[in-house]
Amino acid sequence: VAASFTDRQHKWTVPSEALDLIQKWIGAGARVLLVLHKHDSAVRHTLHQRFDKYMQKIDARTKELDPSARLLVSTTAVFTLLKDEQVDRVLLLYPEKPMGYPDYRAEEEQVLFIARLQQLLPSRRRVCVVTRAPQVVQERLVPNLERSFALALAERKALHYPPFTTLVRLTVAAKTPKEALKRAVTVRDQLSTKVPKEVTLRGPFVDKGKQTKKAEAQLLLAGPSEALPPLYADLAVTKADLAPERIL
Repeated sequence: VAASFTDRQHKWTVPSEALDLIQKWIGAGARVLLVLHKHDSAVRHTLHQRFDKYMQKIDARTKELDPSARLLVSTTAVFTLLKDEQVDRVLLLYPEKPMGYPDYRAEEEQVLFIARLQQLLPSRRRVCVVTRAPQVVQERLVPNLERSFALALAERKALHYPPFTTLVRLTVAAKTPKEALKRAVTVRDQLSTKVPKEVTLRGPFVDKGKQTKKAEAQLLLAGPSEALPPLYADLAVTKADLAPERIL
């Protein structure tokens, strides 16, 4: 379901065609699941305006989902919400939102996420994708997996990401974000004088949303694994994380 020009012009949070589909499925007695990339109050408001009496409710005493609910709305935490239950129809809203730089693994994660959503449906029934960027979905999610992974690998190679390089994340800590950033800039200047051509240096970055006792600034090195440790071995860094993309 592609959002029409009228939908975009009026900034409708859910395309009218998708709302009509939901109405049709609920009218036929189906249990519908609508999945968002993250919580969106505007989307929920749109749905409540039209489908309030059908939407999910949590029992205050048992903390369980009302089995009579016809429209369930959830984020990527949907599998915790439903546990072992099944639904009749699934709409995934705007899967293109998390895809692209800097999250270079977003495409494969979306493919796997859609596969998991399909397991909530009766056999052979498809997940319905609602998108404002049909060309992105057509290129990255719809075709065969070989082409999807080929595109993802080409992007990783261009950006010097694994599996073509090894990543090392250098962390510099201080009492304040400003001081941490200043120290990280010093480390970057020291690194830039000895980084070879095959190694990429990015940063420094400060994650303002991260809650820690000390402020932290980070740099990222990407290159051959054997070339990275000698570059920062004698520098004043708080810690060095090898392959940070594998740290959960």
